Amino acid sequence: MQTNDVKLRVLLDLIGKKKALLTQILTICENQESILSAERNEELDRMFIEMGNEKQALVDEVIATDNFFQKVFDELGENFERTGEDNKDVIKLMQSHIMGVTELDTKIRLAENRNVERITRTRAQPVKPSVNQVSKQHLLKQYKSHDKHKRGSIE
Repeated sequence: MQTNDVKLRVLLDLIGKKKALLTQILTICENQESILSAERNEELDRMFIEMGNEKQALVDEVIATDNFFQKVFDELGENFERTGEDNKDVIKLMQSHIMGVTELDTKIRLAENRNVERITRTRAQPVKPSVNQVSKQHLLKQYKSHDKHKRGSIE
């Protein structure tokens, strides 16, 4: 059975681990943002999906870390305050890490929102057909429309 001091150190380690995982997730979000800003192509689409899979694996690891943190915290229970009084330096370090985790979480959420907005805008834009895909009727319609417009400005 672990002592309360050891459990407190485990909590500190878990917060540090979560901070490292969130830093990796933020990096992936920023890289995905760069991909969304670039001209679309198959290779970038594939990279974006691979990054999403990697990000999901990290998110799953964050959830597992949070669950373990909660378990250890619950084991400390009422002894947390007394243990914290004896380990003020550890508690202050935990508070600092928690602030860092909160900041990273906010940055990730903002990056994810920007990415979702970019994806939504990209999907909302009609796909322009390439020259090879344009039908004869479409070309004729554009020509007539342009011709009428041109005649209207001459008259």
